[in-house]
Amino acid sequence: MRHFIYFLTASLAFSTPAFAEITGSSPQYIAKLIGDAGYRAQMETSNDGAPRIRSAAEGVNFSIWFYGCKSSRGCNSIQFSAGFEMKDGMTLAKVNEWNRKKRFGKVYVNDDNNPFIQMDVNLDYGVTDKNFMDTFDYWQVVLDSFNDFRTGK
Repeated sequence: MRHFIYFLTASLAFSTPAFAEITGSSPQYIAKLIGDAGYRAQMETSNDGAPRIRSAAEGVNFSIWFYGCKSSRGCNSIQFSAGFEMKDGMTLAKVNEWNRKKRFGKVYVNDDNNPFIQMDVNLDYGVTDKNFMDTFDYWQVVLDSFNDFRTGK
């Protein structure tokens, strides 16, 4: 029995992959990952004192906003966000069409009917580098798809 327990313990130790975690308390690390992938990653502080990263993908500027920030815990989520100035704005019917048909990337319009697209990411318990970069890649797909949608391509 003792050998079985040792074998089981050793098997679990070797079969559990070790992953580096990103958490909301590491905005500089997130900026580094984005920068290492070849994208601009300019660290800033938002008006409420939370960290923010400015970047661009698919020819569109966007921000990564940090939420739920506590000095002792860091931040528990981020939001990718991009806004678009449009001469005639976007109708609510068009916004609803996007939101009804697309799973990722919620859209809303501001007071001037200019659309904003956002995608939230929960970091409460961390994510791996690979998972974050996959999410970042998916954000680029969402951004490109919305850009085509809003311009009628």
